[in-house]
This record gives sequence, structure tokens and C-alpha cells, in this order.
Amino acid sequence: MSLLATNIPEIQLENVEMRYRAEAAEVLALHQVSLDIAKGEFVSLLGPSGCGKTTSMKILKAILLQDGLFPELLN
Repeated sequence: MSLLATNIPEIQLENVEMRYRAEAAEVLALHQVSLDIAKGEFVSLLGPSGCGKTTSMKILKAILLQDGLFPELLN
């Protein structure tokens, strides 16, 4: 296997932004978040409360479900 093939991410987010409305204000939940995950790689998200960890995971879940991958995530 070539080195190039091993560097291709299995999952990739690039410059993701997420905004939502809370009461009368717009909240920027994610700003230019990029993430590459290689096949077999173990990844954890660390950060303070409110930094976007859960929002990032919800976006990844939606992408995987839309692509028909990991249907067990529905539970």
C-alpha cells in the first residue's frame, strides 16, 4: 500500500460552521472546525463546557447516517 493511500482520511470535516438561534440571539456553536480521522484511529474531543464537542459529534452522526453508515447510531 502506498503512503498516499494511508494518508486519506476515512472521516473528514473541513471548515464547518454551525449557528442556531437561542431566544433573540444567534449563537455561533462552531467556527471553522476541521477534523481528519484515519481508518482505525482513536479520537477524543476535549474542551470546556460549551466549546462545541457535542455539536461536532451530532454533525458527524448526521453525516454517517445520511451516507448509510453505522445504522446502529440511530439508538
